[in-house]
Amino acid sequence: MHDVVRDIAIWIASKLEEGCGSVIKSQLGLTRIRNEHLLKSARRLSFMYNKIHTVPAEFVTECPLASTLLLQGNYLEYIPDTFLQAFRSLTVLDLSVCRIKSLPVSLNELVELRALILSKCVNLEELPPVEGLGKLQVLDCSGTIIKRLPEGMNGLTSLRELDLSQIRSSSTRIRVGDMAKLANLEILKMSRGTGQWVLNGKVGCQGRTPFEEMLLLERLIVWNIDFESIPCIAPPIDVALIHGIKKFNKFTIRFGAHFDSIYTLYSGSHVILKDHHFSGEWIG
Repeated sequence: MHDVVRDIAIWIASKLEEGCGSVIKSQLGLTRIRNEHLLKSARRLSFMYNKIHTVPAEFVTECPLASTLLLQGNYLEYIPDTFLQAFRSLTVLDLSVCRIKSLPVSLNELVELRALILSKCVNLEELPPVEGLGKLQVLDCSGTIIKRLPEGMNGLTSLRELDLSQIRSSSTRIRVGDMAKLANLEILKMSRGTGQWVLNGKVGCQGRTPFEEMLLLERLIVWNIDFESIPCIAPPIDVALIHGIKKFNKFTIRFGAHFDSIYTLYSGSHVILKDHHFSGEWIG
């Protein structure tokens, strides 16, 4: 009798899931996602905090209506191209706290994606090209070990929040042009990592260094960053750079290895420089 009741309960639950457009398989101890877990009618799928280490790679059931896929807190080390290709309408993809080292190139085909959450993927070393993600608004790579920003960053014209804080790489580089086209960026977090950000001092085609490119992002109002050394500013100093600093609601910038004593803080209408000596050499 108990088996009959259980089977009926499972059947009712599956019908309810199918009717409401949600697949909820969180905290069930699953070790893999099977094709039967994927419903064509599903709009939201959650497999959070299981022990999943495998997802389908062949004959993947397509979920053309799915807008949300939550996979955080699993043992995933590898995601095949074919898996993401089954979710072409995704707007939210959360892979945080997984063991992935990289993402498939099919990520770039998720043209409807608005939020990509990769926080605390402590083995994540790189991202594939992202120029196709023109609708992406939130990119969270905090707590990863990426060494450089992905190719195609200048295609993320809708990006509003970029979190690169707590990066565990010894140094992470920003190239000329990586940030220049992020016209809608409002929040940029690049602090509290185990290393520091290194800006390529080469002046770009517009006569700007990467540091200047970020200062001139018109909508940027919150910026936290740690530098390995004082960033280069190409002479002559543009008045627009001064106005760029004034627009921030919160601006924290720190130089060097000993951040307890060497930092710059901008808040309200004041810039405070402590325990650091400057010479003319840092400009230009």
